[in-house]
This record gives sequence, structure tokens and C-alpha cells, in this order.
Amino acid sequence: MWLIAGPNGSGKSTYAPNLTSVVEEIVRPDELAYELSPDKPESVALKAGRLAINRIESLLEQKRSSAVETTLSGRFHLDAAQRAKSGGWNVGIVYIGLSSPTVAMKRVLLRKLRGGHYVPPEDVRRRYRRSLANLAVISKIADRLVVLDNSSSRTPMKRLFETDRGQIVFRHRSLPKWLIGALNPILTSRPKR
Repeated sequence: MWLIAGPNGSGKSTYAPNLTSVVEEIVRPDELAYELSPDKPESVALKAGRLAINRIESLLEQKRSSAVETTLSGRFHLDAAQRAKSGGWNVGIVYIGLSSPTVAMKRVLLRKLRGGHYVPPEDVRRRYRRSLANLAVISKIADRLVVLDNSSSRTPMKRLFETDRGQIVFRHRSLPKWLIGALNPILTSRPKR
């Protein structure tokens, strides 16, 4: 089971195709919303979210490999990852971070201007904070965690660090403040290599 996580506007949908060769299905709530209402996907976001949850539950029950896009701002994906782990699954997380909620809000607005779905600023801010708080929690569940920074629109995503079965591998010389704050609990408690 893979989670493609990060705040609104971080680039989860752009990254998702990278996992098509390692999972049977990718659950994408935003795509489900577009299928339900192509002209106003945000109006059916809750319904699409429920459909995504039902699909994830079904895939876990069928023991089929999957990935899901998530802001990681709620409890469901944490609980699903824990259940998968307890059931003997390997759990992987690709977390795509942004430097601030302001960057996330700008990306969401740009996406709307290009015909994509909109998320209100107060929801973006709330999800940004919760997503980072849940990153430390989910990192304790994950067999593999890859953290990318997609803050710059001028450069490709930067791979910052990874954990593989508890071992931290730094991929960048310095970590951004948003990540240090979020992962301080695990950075100080795990062995490094």
C-alpha cells in the first residue's frame, strides 16, 4: 500500500503515474470528483471522498496493491495504513511538501484558473498544518518513506530524504524548515546512515 501525500497543490496527481508499475490501482479522489461533476468537481468533493474510502477498503479486503492520493489531513489514511501494516502489508509513503500554506493556496488558485478544482483558503491552511502533523505519525508506520520538496515552480521536485525500515538516508544537504519541524520527533530518535 502506498500513500501519495502532501498538502493541496503539492503535485500529488503529477507524481502518481510514477507508481503505476508497482501497484494494481491508484485511487484518486480528485479524479472521482471530475467523473461525478466535470464542471464543478469541488461540489461533489465529499461524495468523491466517500467513494475513494470505499474503494480503498475494498482493495484492502481483496488484498490488492494500491496507492491513494491524500492530503493526509484526516485520520482515515493513518488508520488504513496501520490496518494494512498489521495485516502484513508493506506500507510506503511518498510525501510531497511545500514551504508554506501560502504556496499551496497559490497553486490551488492557479489550478482553478487552468480549469481545475478549487479548495477554499481556510481548508488549504487547515489541511497544510494537519498534513505535516500527520507526517510524523505515518512515518512510524511506513516501511518506506520518501520526502520530496515541490516548493519551487522553477525547479523539479527535490528528494530530501528517505527512510527504509527505520534507517534514514539524507538525499539533500539541508532540510527545509517545514520538514525539520514536522519530522523532528523521528529525526532525533532513529539511526542515521
